[in-house]
Amino acid sequence: MHHHSDPHPQPWPVYPPDAIEACSGLLTAGRSYDYSRGAEIAALEDEFAAGHGRAHALAVNSGTSALFLAYQALGVRAGDEVVVPTFTFPATATPLRWLGARPVLVDCGELTGNVTAETIASRITERTRGIAVTHLYGHPCDMPAIVRLARDKGLFLVEDCSHAHGAHDSSRRVGTWGDAAVFSVGARKPVSGGHGGVLLTDRADVFETACLSSASQQRSFASVRDPQRRAVSDTGLGGNLRMSPVAAVLAHAHLRQLDQLIEQKKANCEQLVRELAALPGLSAVIPRPGTDAGGRFGLHMVYDAAEAGLPRAEMIARLRERELRIGSAQTSPLHHTSLGTLPDCRTTSGTSGFPLADQLAGTWISLPADYLHGDATALIRHYVRQFKEVWQR
Repeated sequence: MHHHSDPHPQPWPVYPPDAIEACSGLLTAGRSYDYSRGAEIAALEDEFAAGHGRAHALAVNSGTSALFLAYQALGVRAGDEVVVPTFTFPATATPLRWLGARPVLVDCGELTGNVTAETIASRITERTRGIAVTHLYGHPCDMPAIVRLARDKGLFLVEDCSHAHGAHDSSRRVGTWGDAAVFSVGARKPVSGGHGGVLLTDRADVFETACLSSASQQRSFASVRDPQRRAVSDTGLGGNLRMSPVAAVLAHAHLRQLDQLIEQKKANCEQLVRELAALPGLSAVIPRPGTDAGGRFGLHMVYDAAEAGLPRAEMIARLRERELRIGSAQTSPLHHTSLGTLPDCRTTSGTSGFPLADQLAGTWISLPADYLHGDATALIRHYVRQFKEVWQR
């Protein structure tokens, strides 16, 4: 096997020099933590809120923490059910377990992997308190229909936008529909502070309750206005889910350049998919008309083993032999994980109640979205050439 030098650039996240310099200044000043709402945290929260037209933003240490705070502030109690997509990262569901509540998993309803109002409605019972939806890999769910369902049934609605920075349909951005919306701003996300999460809401009660649960004293005294809630600001729930000002500076740098990042990444992703779709057995994941997947955390194509002539696992292995960063779907449906042992995941017949999620998870291959920022012309050319060679064999 002939090996050439690795054509992959540094994977995302990549930070601009001014952000690195600002972090260096914080460290020089000993300001690696923030118990209140210092300038860096405030700037990130204000920009997130303004960019989504929402009244309140709370920056915390992870998207998982933000989901926990949303569920708790929206009144989830032990024994409650909350409907959650099966095709999502575990953190959409796991914080419900901390509250003694039960995530009820629901199948996809469209080929993007997203749930729909129809698939959600099929799992609602008299114990259901709310609905969580994930805009999977940035593809926006059909929110008008889901909002109608939530209103009709008197259920809260949480949007998990952790994959979907800057994603939108023809009328508005994701993160603007739910009682609360949650963004992860950690790891490989299009907006990343290394670790971090943001909770968005228009409801002062949700925002202030989340403040009290995520931090005591300084932050709560800075943000909690309601007299009854303010009275417990000295302790709150005693959580320590704060974001570091260093993370806030890094995430804010990405947020400020998000439109340019999306423009370039979108062009790169679309070019790679377009060229690979010329090969037999490879086709694009078709977005719902009028939607855009924003920062494109994750990029998948549909693999047809019969048409391509090899089982998917074998084809992935051959591509990986050439040091291509290819895999199956980045996230495995939750009914395939230990959450799948919950009673709600077992159907009477003993077969999976999640046929579309199983189909998608079984036919998608992931392309390396983490490397498709900036000028990716050479990388795209390399991938297309390698794929064609493997296909010709």
